[in-house]
Amino acid sequence: MSRLVNSYWFMPLYHLYPAVLPYSTPHSKTVYFPDLPYSTKFWQAIQKSPHHSVARFFPINARAEIKPFIPCLPLFSIPKDWEKKEKIFFKTFKEMGLFQQELKKVASITVLLTPYGTAGSFHHTINKSGRINIFVTHRQPASSMFLAQTIILSLLALKEKLPSRYLLDSQKYLKKLGFAQKKKLRLIDNEVFYEEKKISQKLSPQESEVLKKLAEKPNKIISHDQLAKILWRQNAEEKFSLWAVAKIIEKIRRKIRSLGINHQLIATIYGKGYQLTE
Repeated sequence: MSRLVNSYWFMPLYHLYPAVLPYSTPHSKTVYFPDLPYSTKFWQAIQKSPHHSVARFFPINARAEIKPFIPCLPLFSIPKDWEKKEKIFFKTFKEMGLFQQELKKVASITVLLTPYGTAGSFHHTINKSGRINIFVTHRQPASSMFLAQTIILSLLALKEKLPSRYLLDSQKYLKKLGFAQKKKLRLIDNEVFYEEKKISQKLSPQESEVLKKLAEKPNKIISHDQLAKILWRQNAEEKFSLWAVAKIIEKIRRKIRSLGINHQLIATIYGKGYQLTE
């Protein structure tokens, strides 16, 4: 089911690990981050990167800066015992009834082999048919046990969605503790601003209308039906498509990130719609 791709780039460090080291170790709780002469421009490029996906390249200027310092590495190979264990791995899932609903949603699992980064990480993307492509990183020379562990975590992430009430309760609690942030996204003269950046001028008319609707009611769920009426107006019932709504949201998120805004402004409330978070 899985396919392999060699990758010399690694995902940003989303989580805190016990040890970030300038050399590789076989330990799963370490991150190998090469000690290179990174410039200020490199860090600025990474900070403004329009994505946090292991399935895509980082900005070309950042890659060009570090490429001369990275040795020409041979093609990596999957752990020797994985080829024999892969069929047994997925067969066990079927026999035990594990992840069957999640695997029905999965179109592919791609393993990105790399000498850098964490022992294992993953990222989900949605293809045109609405199915999920899973990209898993596997650091050499970690064993197949860590690869299996990462694939299981990627499937658990499909299964274990954080209920929206937890996110809302968390916001209320942080506000009570005094950690509430000032509102950064605002509607001014029917234009959407994030701090001083005008977002709506970067969007298509449809995308702009969707973002305005979300901005009108921050922290409130805007249903798929409500967004469909914005996109297709009187033909909403006839043209309704969850995939098309998801693609519009994805485009808005991508354009927001291209402005250097890496804060996740639009939350997916599974089975209900979308919500603008602050």
